[in-house]
Amino acid sequence: AVGPDRIAQTGRALFTPFKVAGCSGPLLTLTPKGLVVDDFGYDGDGSVVFRIRRNLFDLIQGEWLHMHRPDRSTLGVYDEWENEILYVRYLNPGAVRIRGRFLCGEYPPVTIRDKSVRLGDARLDRPACLLDRQRRY
Repeated sequence: AVGPDRIAQTGRALFTPFKVAGCSGPLLTLTPKGLVVDDFGYDGDGSVVFRIRRNLFDLIQGEWLHMHRPDRSTLGVYDEWENEILYVRYLNPGAVRIRGRFLCGEYPPVTIRDKSVRLGDARLDRPACLLDRQRRY
């Protein structure tokens, strides 16, 4: 299910809530011990810059990114100026908050914040996938 500010899925299967062009967003898995995040972060050229595997951060290129884990429910990747690149917070067994700036090659950056989604410089008040779904039915 897709809404103006949320995406929902039922069950405990692997879940990738979104893609940017051909690059997948974070992969979420709910385990008996909690939420597990797997992800790849890309630069503007489409090269992989970091990888998160089972909540563990691995920097592949550069030295300007780092991860914060203020508690067991929060995972964040930040640049050298503490700008948020990725933020995942496990709120409860039915909710996860995801924010960040997602790059994929030459596609305009997608920035997800608590109350907005931007594609390049354009703000998306109603995601296109919701509008397309409504037209089909």
